[in-house]
Amino acid sequence: MENNEYPKTLILVTFITLIPILIVSDLFFSDDVEIDEIESSSGECILGDCENGYGIYAFDDNSKYIGIFKDNQAVPEQGNLWLHISDEFKEGAESFYLRANSVEIGEKYLYAEDMSDLREEFNPFNAKSFTNYVEINCVNTSARPLHTKMYSEPLAQGEVTATSEELTVAFDFVAFSESERGAVYAIICEEAEDFKINPSLDSIVFKLPLPRTNNTFDTSVSSF
Repeated sequence: MENNEYPKTLILVTFITLIPILIVSDLFFSDDVEIDEIESSSGECILGDCENGYGIYAFDDNSKYIGIFKDNQAVPEQGNLWLHISDEFKEGAESFYLRANSVEIGEKYLYAEDMSDLREEFNPFNAKSFTNYVEINCVNTSARPLHTKMYSEPLAQGEVTATSEELTVAFDFVAFSESERGAVYAIICEEAEDFKINPSLDSIVFKLPLPRTNNTFDTSVSSF
């Protein structure tokens, strides 16, 4: 991406991350109450068994819960909520997701998990999606994947076709301004400063200080 496109992307990502996360947080997080039943929420089961088994549930904002369901409810400890960020990365060739409550604040860096769905297979690995565990340098406004897994099916499903460890690949830091996902990381860095001051701040992005228990969440989580 050209540097002069970065401010526009940052504004766009700020907008598209705000609305979906507000919607999903209302469905998945509340004060010591059970998650709303999937059948009464807004969206649909797109794969598997979303009543009693393993499945993928897509919300109207295109965020996805992937994991175990019991009695029409998502089981938080046995699945992940992937926050939909955009379908327009790489001129529409890539959909981008951030795993809810995955961002950890280290001494020097932030760490996050994201996922990309590809419109076409990424050769030579025949991958239709991949996940990254990312190291984010807020001071130098750059980031790099530490671990990458490529999958044969969308939404990190199917067989693992390759990993960065198997390929002995080491990634360099890339400036936020050189990628669309960098705009997402820039917003995360800004929000991290508030989270450092008040670690009990409600968030659907940062790793929460209190553990989840059964089908409840111990903190109320609002927007990022």
